[in-house]
Amino acid sequence: MQSNKKSISEGEIPYYAINNIKNEALYERYRALVEAIPGFYVIGRLAEYKYYNIDAIVERAICFVESL
Repeated sequence: MQSNKKSISEGEIPYYAINNIKNEALYERYRALVEAIPGFYVIGRLAEYKYYNIDAIVERAICFVESL
């Protein structure tokens, strides 16, 4: 699944996560590294490799903070 409307040219950085096997593996490596840092949390589109509309990510952030 690719969220961008246009194709990504070499050297360009997409603003949304592009879900493919290579990126999922990279995400899992980053996630494992972050989990090893106490008190460090990441949230949002690129942090979670998921597309969120603004209302959904605001709700996610509020729920996340309330769960701490």
